[in-house]
Amino acid sequence: MTVRTDANLNYPFVLSRGAVVIGHVQIAKWPEWSQNKVELTGHDSAGDEESMPDGIRRPTPFVGTMVSTTDNIEVFRDDFEAGTVTTWTIADDVDSCSFSGWIMSMKRNDADGAKPDAVKWEISIQPTGPLTWVPS
Repeated sequence: MTVRTDANLNYPFVLSRGAVVIGHVQIAKWPEWSQNKVELTGHDSAGDEESMPDGIRRPTPFVGTMVSTTDNIEVFRDDFEAGTVTTWTIADDVDSCSFSGWIMSMKRNDADGAKPDAVKWEISIQPTGPLTWVPS
């Protein structure tokens, strides 16, 4: 049985750790900024909710699936076990998103009936601060 590689799957995004390409990923969830609201609704609000941002921006985790190789899974395992915070970049032909972050979770996916010879992992990376978006 031949193990599938990045080249023969449709994984258009490239995940890099620092300046080193780790592999191609299929994005399940892009990191995004969110912020909570401060409730301002009062008796004089005429029944309408009033709020404003609390000023604290929170990045959500990046979640992606990638084809497993010995090298890329070792990088994730080592970083996960050490709690390493490092620079990550997700890029395609349109733009790239860079951020410092740590491996929040990783799991081997169940077998895929359509591609039974590909071992895939789902990786979640939690940004620690700002997201930097740059056009390609």
